[in-house]
Amino acid sequence: MILPVRSRFIALAEYDAKSMVLSVHMKSGVTVRHVGVPPQMFTAFVADRSPGHYYNQKIKDVFPQATRLRGRAKPAPAPVAARWPSLAAYQAALQNPATALSLDELRGAVPAAGPWGLPHLVAGRYAAVVRMSGPRGVWALRVFTSPPVDEAQRYPALEAFVRAHPLPFLVRAEYRPQGITVAGQAYPVVLMPWVEGTTLEQWLDADPGRAASLVAAWRRLTGALAAAGMAHGDLQAGNIMVGPGGLVLVDYDSVEVPQGPTQRRIAGHPDYVPHSLGPGPGRVADRAAGLVIEASLLALGREPALWARYHDTENLIFTRRDLEDTKTPLWKDLGTLGDRELDLVLEQLREALVKPVSPGPRPWQGVSLLEWSASLPARDPTPAAPGAEEEAEEDDPLEAELEAQLEAELGESEPSVPEAFQLFGEMVASGHVTAALAALIQWLDVNDAAVEAALGRREAARLRRRAHRLLADLGGVAGEDGEDPGEAP
Repeated sequence: MILPVRSRFIALAEYDAKSMVLSVHMKSGVTVRHVGVPPQMFTAFVADRSPGHYYNQKIKDVFPQATRLRGRAKPAPAPVAARWPSLAAYQAALQNPATALSLDELRGAVPAAGPWGLPHLVAGRYAAVVRMSGPRGVWALRVFTSPPVDEAQRYPALEAFVRAHPLPFLVRAEYRPQGITVAGQAYPVVLMPWVEGTTLEQWLDADPGRAASLVAAWRRLTGALAAAGMAHGDLQAGNIMVGPGGLVLVDYDSVEVPQGPTQRRIAGHPDYVPHSLGPGPGRVADRAAGLVIEASLLALGREPALWARYHDTENLIFTRRDLEDTKTPLWKDLGTLGDRELDLVLEQLREALVKPVSPGPRPWQGVSLLEWSASLPARDPTPAAPGAEEEAEEDDPLEAELEAQLEAELGESEPSVPEAFQLFGEMVASGHVTAALAALIQWLDVNDAAVEAALGRREAARLRRRAHRLLADLGGVAGEDGEDPGEAP
């Protein structure tokens, strides 16, 4: 039985009563199949006034996903030699974990059970995850529903990188080439500590009005990713966990680190990364997706009703259509909110959608000056009383120390352009945005030739103009109308 669904994101619902398999065909071309869905739930789903919300709440994470496919047509069966264990095969094997699993950490562990008593696997595009609880802790066991591509190289590279650069929003993930046995054959798995919490989508669905409380944490996360020289490659609401310890990223199948593979398996979720950016470098996808999420959090914090109006299934409020056309109803609604901070992020998002970051290395590792400045709230631009600013500067020993360090290091050692940008970034990260911008402008004037050699003349001029304009917005000193007096507009 195939029925149309009254939803902006779900096109059709296909149900097989004999096998109790529900196939949800998204308008984006993705098909998600769930097993074990009772007939009465299928009827309630297609008849509900808000089928997308019903699907999110009662089907999506409750019933195991059998497959997740691109395109609405059923794929032709793969040759027998290329077959990989299905979700049902993994479920059958995990009913006897002592036999199926050979990992010491999972000795005595049992899988979480779903509604019908079977191991509850949550499936993504190429893998499924099951929660394992035992004497040695609680673990996330990730099994592959299609043959791994380069995970045998990607995960060890990530593990080494995380050991050298510990980041609070990443968890240890180990690739085990023979972690599970299915029908007498050993297959690889990824083992990770279980992350307590809910996905960002679930967290917002409970109360979208609290979205603004995550903005600062999200900016720190994306800034730290770029500063570390790595990319997640698939930033989306389902891969972001909100827990007691803050935000944590999961699903590392597309992660890029300096010493690991750079070819990603996927090009990013279409509701977060536009198709026009293609399967390029992971940090190009991260920049677009990161801004989509940041803009969504800011907008929902200002107007929570946007959630009910624009959220459905896996997106936040932006969809694939919104990333391809900036004149949709959503963009118009966001423009009427009158939020200066949101407008600044939307400007960056428009730029990221049509002008991706260059694949080559950039002096500040992919993070633009505007993104630096947006990582923390701007200072109050209201003019202070005469002498108040000078007095505040004297009462801030940390800023004075940073400025002295900056002057000493830039003046004496004449660092390279990357080293100088790192110093400016540290000042911004410490909350001293105005001081960093003023120092940056002064340094750009002195080292004009070196900056142009590193960035190119047009990019260097653009950076200088934006620095002056932003400093003026923050109440600092700049040229007329916020422009660099030494540059043509």
